Amino acid sequence: MKRFITIVLLLPCIVDLLAQPAQNIYVKVFENDCVLCYGGMRDVEKTSRTIPVQLVFQSMDERKFDFFIKNKLNLSIDIPYLISDSLYNELGQTLASEVILFENGKESGRWLLKDFKSIESSSPVVKTEFADSIIFERPCIALSGKYIIISDSFYGHLVVVDKDNFNPVLYVSNNDIDPVDVIGKIDSAMLADYSDNFKQSLKSVGIDKVSFPYFSAINGSKNIIISSVYAPPLKKDNDTLRIRHIPFLQEFDGKDKKFKLITIDIGGMEDDSASVWGMAFYSDDNHVIMDIHFEKNPMVPFLARFKYAGNRIIFDKYYPFALNADYVKQMTGLSINYIIAYPYALTMLNNELWNLDTGETLHLPLLQNKISYDSKVGKVERDYMIVDAIVKGDAVRLLLHRSDCNCYSVMDVNLENMQIERSWPSPIPRGIQSGIKFLDVGTLLYVMDNKVFSLAIPV
Repeated sequence: MKRFITIVLLLPCIVDLLAQPAQNIYVKVFENDCVLCYGGMRDVEKTSRTIPVQLVFQSMDERKFDFFIKNKLNLSIDIPYLISDSLYNELGQTLASEVILFENGKESGRWLLKDFKSIESSSPVVKTEFADSIIFERPCIALSGKYIIISDSFYGHLVVVDKDNFNPVLYVSNNDIDPVDVIGKIDSAMLADYSDNFKQSLKSVGIDKVSFPYFSAINGSKNIIISSVYAPPLKKDNDTLRIRHIPFLQEFDGKDKKFKLITIDIGGMEDDSASVWGMAFYSDDNHVIMDIHFEKNPMVPFLARFKYAGNRIIFDKYYPFALNADYVKQMTGLSINYIIAYPYALTMLNNELWNLDTGETLHLPLLQNKISYDSKVGKVERDYMIVDAIVKGDAVRLLLHRSDCNCYSVMDVNLENMQIERSWPSPIPRGIQSGIKFLDVGTLLYVMDNKVFSLAIPV
């Protein structure tokens, strides 16, 4: 008489099974797979050192099971297993062995066993620590030339850190920058109207200092940040004075440990209603890519390229792509910010990807985000947010924040077929809402309190 090994699970659903621990893996083993299809078991064994792993089988004869474990899987270490038809079927109906990764009870990654590469959960490492007086509320990290620049739009300060050794090089507070000096360098004629009364009127509404916007530090090969200052009105419109908001660039000189001012010249644009609001996203040795706005639709930013010309940048070209109309409608009342992993550009809450060199529009394998904004309480609801992106060979690697599990995950998308190659959760602390950046394809950086942490991720 044949004996069958069956473990009956008396829990109502798989989510209950996966409540603990925070990360765990089930390997659904299909007994009729080819021999080579079990090749990923070596990587499963490596992964089991840091992430709990369980093998899941369908019911089978005990002798057949023993032979299967010893001869087909050829395990070199003991890995816990379950024999359960119900769990096996809940994990999927495909006729192939699969590796399924869960984060707090939510599936966050799935691979065919034959394609699986090891995932090792790493611990964050403190790379540098700043003085207690340097606190970050809304930090933004950028890789700017030889430096990492961390800015904070809330407190109005930034720190320049050496990219090689993570030593702080310079601390700058907007309290240390005289806006009158800045305006004088941009256009000395404006100083005639920069009276004490005007300065007091700016102070009364909290805009009397040089500001560092959220995307202040700019990614790329140049040591560049963007800042802005408010200047006296240019003219009167219907007896209402229009205060001018003037963005400008600053380039960090590593030898002198100082910033040099670079003005932005928007002359030469075909539409004279175009304006620069003060967001820049990428810079190489010759160009800066910034957002521009037009009066006919001021809340929808377009991308334009400017080129360096001495101590200023001048308009060079527009990028022709247009944002998805449904996305723009959902973003009413919200800022639309770009991420550039050159030559690709994308926005934080959209599934479109644009090739800036070819003009091609691609679609990421993500559903169209469902976005809602309650302006009364300033609360945004969304399915996911793309936090950062980096090109990884023939793929783009995304860092996403997912609302369903309130967690971060890393996703590799093949740029040829726009399919997900792999996806897995990243153990970035849940309380962190900003200040996260790919240092390279194998390392994440994030800011918490007054420290910068690095976190190794699978390449």
